[in-house]
Amino acid sequence: MRRQQERTQADLAKLLGVNRTAISKLELGQQQPNALQLLKLAKYFNVSVDFLLECEHAEDSNDPCDLMNILNCEHLFIGNHQLTLEEKKVIKGVIKSIFWRYV
Repeated sequence: MRRQQERTQADLAKLLGVNRTAISKLELGQQQPNALQLLKLAKYFNVSVDFLLECEHAEDSNDPCDLMNILNCEHLFIGNHQLTLEEKKVIKGVIKSIFWRYV
């Protein structure tokens, strides 16, 4: 999510009051954020703590994902742009027109 929103590790380190190495360890899964860090990150990225925890699980998972279900996510980004409901509807329409046999 940090990269999607064009933020640096230094940006997050400053926010959380830690050094850049700590952010790297968080991103690599070598360290887990504490509750206060999760709250700060959620507020910074304008998402819920649940969303952050689900993202962490999704990145570690090799479970298959249904593209149509992904488009139902409340906070969906392309680069640093959060998709609107209307944009998601357009994308769903395009996907349905291409893969009509399967949806």
